[in-house]
Amino acid sequence: MSNFDLQLTNKNKEDLLIAAKWAKVLAIFGYVVMAIMVLAAVILLIGGSAMGLNSAANQANLPSSVLSILYFVMAAFYYFPVTFMYKMSKYLRAAINNSTQTEFDLGIGFLAKFFKFSGYMTIGIIALYVVILIGVVVVGISAALT
Repeated sequence: MSNFDLQLTNKNKEDLLIAAKWAKVLAIFGYVVMAIMVLAAVILLIGGSAMGLNSAANQANLPSSVLSILYFVMAAFYYFPVTFMYKMSKYLRAAINNSTQTEFDLGIGFLAKFFKFSGYMTIGIIALYVVILIGVVVVGISAALT
């Protein structure tokens, strides 16, 4: 592999700054959503039974503590892509504004981490859907045979 200097045109810099600004907006929105998830999890954990969430209103018939743990886990998984997006935004903006290679490398590195995590997450969700679909088909067939 050859070593070469990559040239960034003014248009490239403008586009990267726009992408970095939107990544920051989306990351901040993601942090707000995470905070809401954690708040909902705490409310479910502390006051779920007192509010009657373990009754018929709970369609899945799951205890509020299980739902609370589910919200905590979702918030934890959401943390990584949001943080990668925020750091990418921070470093790319600094790199473009200060013309520093180190910050540019860090920004691109966090962009790669974001897409890598998102890719693994997508593959995992698709695999989970396939397992659920197979389970539903098996249960449906076994119910039809009895």
